[in-house]
Amino acid sequence: MIYQAVLELSTKETTQNQQAILDYLHQHPQASRKELAQVLPAISENGVKYNLKVLQESGLLQRIGSARSGYWQVLK
Repeated sequence: MIYQAVLELSTKETTQNQQAILDYLHQHPQASRKELAQVLPAISENGVKYNLKVLQESGLLQRIGSARSGYWQVLK
């Protein structure tokens, strides 16, 4: 239910690539940038890094914990 509200809000504010990242991270919060680049072939690893930064700055995504043992949390 909450995820549906996030999906509706975020689709208005994000690009198609950013939405694909949010969708994947909702199901796989432990995913790394490398994993995202592999499962989303339209986005390079540098593109993933850029889009993750944009999503964090826009308040739609947050990194919980460290770079190695942390996970992603889809917000709003």
